[in-house]
Amino acid sequence: MKITVEYENESYYSIIENNQNNNIFGVVNLDYDQQWPDYIVTNSKLRFHVSRPTRNEAPRGIKGLPAVARFIIDDYVDMTEDIQLWMHNLCWSLSPSITEQQAKYSWSSLMKGDRFITNRYGSDTNADYVNEKNLDNENMRLQPSACGGTILKITGEKRISGEDCWEFDAIDCLGNYKQYNLIDNWYMFYRPSNSVRIEIWIDKNGNLFESTSSNPTGSQWTGKYRENKSDPFPQYINNSIIPIFAVGNNKNYLPKWRIRILQPNEHPNPFVL
Repeated sequence: MKITVEYENESYYSIIENNQNNNIFGVVNLDYDQQWPDYIVTNSKLRFHVSRPTRNEAPRGIKGLPAVARFIIDDYVDMTEDIQLWMHNLCWSLSPSITEQQAKYSWSSLMKGDRFITNRYGSDTNADYVNEKNLDNENMRLQPSACGGTILKITGEKRISGEDCWEFDAIDCLGNYKQYNLIDNWYMFYRPSNSVRIEIWIDKNGNLFESTSSNPTGSQWTGKYRENKSDPFPQYINNSIIPIFAVGNNKNYLPKWRIRILQPNEHPNPFVL
């Protein structure tokens, strides 16, 4: 494979040669850290160091939105009964203290139709095999994607529709997906995140503070936000896990500008609290 992108004055091949495991990883930029191209975000003030709600010019009441990164090949995954039970059990395994009822509720909430992963084909309308609901309807669907903070195993590059993209390992939903686990194949799963903004307020003494559910009497909003917060999805006690999927392929792609190549032994936290 031909890799031409330079990283810290070293070629991709040099990075590979200096890595004992011959692996290279990249992280999907958090929304706050992402420099968006002008052909996607036309307003220059919204291209960098803003949250997803601010970039989307969402109403003030919207505090957080999924930091979604749609894969280039995003054909829907048919969420069969087997896939649903496999994913649900993976999530539940990370929060074994919750009850079966709580775990099932988490699944239903995570997979609702207004979530970015199901995109109108979720648990409230389509077949939810974990909760045994809507079984007369077609299966739920999942749109292959990731979130800010997702770590991907980079395997090459490809130019797709005029866009230079990184290629990375993915789980073929039509193949033997159960061979992958959260320990040996950790880079094949991600923890979904919300890009969050917090209002900055000022009290009657002129002190700035981050807004809470009970701000002091006499304080007021400054009109500004802290934009860099990144929160986990709350389902399964903040331990939701979603596979890095593809359909009929074990590779997928994102534009190179969406991913930062990691240094050896770098393990960034997807969450900024």
